[in-house]
Amino acid sequence: MGKIPAIMMAICVVWSGLVSAVDGTIWFGNPDGSPLVFRIDHREKLAVWVQTDSSVHVAALHIPLASDNRLIAQRIGGRLFEPFINDNPPPGFSKGWDSVEIRKPIENDDDRTNQGILGFCDLARPPNMPLHCEQPCLVAEFDVVTFASDSLRGRTFEVFSEGFEQPSGGFHFSDTLGIKSFHFDICFSQVHFLFVGDINADFKVDEADPEMLKMYIEQKKDYPWPLERGDLTDDGVVDEADLKALADLFRK
Repeated sequence: MGKIPAIMMAICVVWSGLVSAVDGTIWFGNPDGSPLVFRIDHREKLAVWVQTDSSVHVAALHIPLASDNRLIAQRIGGRLFEPFINDNPPPGFSKGWDSVEIRKPIENDDDRTNQGILGFCDLARPPNMPLHCEQPCLVAEFDVVTFASDSLRGRTFEVFSEGFEQPSGGFHFSDTLGIKSFHFDICFSQVHFLFVGDINADFKVDEADPEMLKMYIEQKKDYPWPLERGDLTDDGVVDEADLKALADLFRK
C-alpha cells in the first residue's frame, strides 16, 4: 500500500472515531426504555431526560420533537426544570439560563406536529448553570392531549420522533460560543394506550378482570403491567374504590 492511501485510511479511521463519539443521551419518555402509558382523549406529560459525559457542559441547544397527529391531538406547551428554570441556584451560580423557551407548535406537511425547546446561557458572564448531568436528569416536560379514538385502547405505538424547525433546524447541543457541537443519542419511548379495566391484558373487560383485581388488592397475586389499568377512579392508587368502579363498568 502506498503512503497516500495509507494516510487517507488513517484519516478515515480517525474521522470515523470522531463522528461516532457520543457525548450524551436524551430520552423522551422513560430512560429505562419502557413504554409510556397514556389514556385516550386525555392530557398527558412527556418527560425529557438528559445525561452527559463528564466533560460535556452544554450552553446552547435546540431540542425539536415531532408527534403523530393521528395519536396526539394537541401540543400545549409544558414546563422547564433546572438548569433552565432555577429560582434557588446552587453555590457558584447566579441563575439558570439567559434565555430558554418551549416554542409554539408547528404543523408539518407529513401529518405530524413539531414543538421544540430553544435556549442558551453565557458562561463568560456572571456564572450560569450549564447543562451537565452525569446521571439522567429531568430537564423538561411536554404537555400533550391524546386523540379520542377507542381503536387506540390496549395498543402500543411509535408516537414521537425527531423534529425539525426553521430556522433553528434539528437537534443541536453546543458550548457557550456555539463552536463545539456535541453528539447525543436520541431515544423515544413507545406509548401504550391504556385499556382501563382490562386487568389481565386480554383486550376485553369480562368476569376475569374483577377477580384478578380483587386478588391483587388482597395481595394474593402480582399485578400485570401497567398498573394504571386498574386505576379506574384516576386517583393514582389501586384500591377497593377501583374494584367497585370495575364492577360497575362490567355490569354496563
